[in-house]
Amino acid sequence: STVRLFQGARQRGYHEVKRIQADIQNQEKSIHEYQQAIFDALLKSSRDGRAKVLEWVSQFLHLNKSRERERFDQATTASDGTMLNLCAVLLKLCMPLSKVKKTKTGSFKSLADDVDRSFLQGASPAFHRGLELLARSVSGDDESEDDATARADGGEDDESDDDDDLYEPVPSTTSEADEEQQLLAEAIAASLKSLKPEDHDRSSDHEFSAVTRYFFYAARAQNLSVGSMLRQHRMLRRHIGQLYHQTQQPNHNPILDQRFDQVVSMSMLIETMLLQPPLVSNLIE
Repeated sequence: STVRLFQGARQRGYHEVKRIQADIQNQEKSIHEYQQAIFDALLKSSRDGRAKVLEWVSQFLHLNKSRERERFDQATTASDGTMLNLCAVLLKLCMPLSKVKKTKTGSFKSLADDVDRSFLQGASPAFHRGLELLARSVSGDDESEDDATARADGGEDDESDDDDDLYEPVPSTTSEADEEQQLLAEAIAASLKSLKPEDHDRSSDHEFSAVTRYFFYAARAQNLSVGSMLRQHRMLRRHIGQLYHQTQQPNHNPILDQRFDQVVSMSMLIETMLLQPPLVSNLIE
C-alpha cells in the first residue's frame, strides 16, 4: 500500500519525505495523462461512444454518493485514488469552459454560457436529488414526509454508517460548516427559483448537452473526491491530536505509537495526493 511509504516519517529526514511525495505526485500525473488520453479517444470515437462514456460517469458518481459523508463504508465505494483520477479527467474536459472568446459583434462568449443550470432540477443519478431537496428546504416549499426523510439522512437507503476501525468518534464543532451550507443552499434556491417552469420537466441526463454534463459531473466529482479526502483529512488531524496527547503520557501502551505513525502516514498521503501542482491549478481554474 502507498501509505506504507510514509511509515516512520517522524524518524526520516525532510528531504527523504519530500522525495517520496515527489515520486507519488509524478506517478499521479502520469496516470492522469494516460487516463485523459483514453477518455479523449472514447469521447471522440462517435456520438454513441461519447453517450456511453457519460452514462458510465453518471452511474459511477451515483454508486459512490455515500462518499459525501464524513464517515462512509470504504469497502463499498471507490478508493480515493480512483475518485481523484476521475476528478482530474473531468476537470481537464472542463478547461475549455474557462476560455473567453471575442465574437464578431464585439461581445465576449465562452462555452460556460452553454451550461444549462436546469440540470440541477432534473433527476440526474449523479446528484440523486440532493441539491433539489436542499434548495426546497431553504426556499420553504412543501415537501412530503418521504422527501423530509431523504433530506435528513442524505438520501441514502439501507446503508450503514459503520466507522473504520482506525477512527474513533470525535466531537466536532459544526457551526461554520452549517453556515457555509446555509449560504450555499440559499444561492442554489435563488438560482432554481429563476428557472422557467418548462425547465423543471427535464428527467434524464441524456437530454442535456455534453458541455452541461461535463461541468456538473466535474463539480460532483470534486465533492466526492477532493471534498471527501479533505473531510477525511480533517478527521485524521483530530485523531492525531488525540493520539499525540495519549503517547505523551507516562507508561502509555506502545501500540499507540504504531497507531500514531499509521494515522500520520494516512494524513501525509492525502496531502501528497491533493497537493499535486497540476491538479491544484485545474481546481482553481
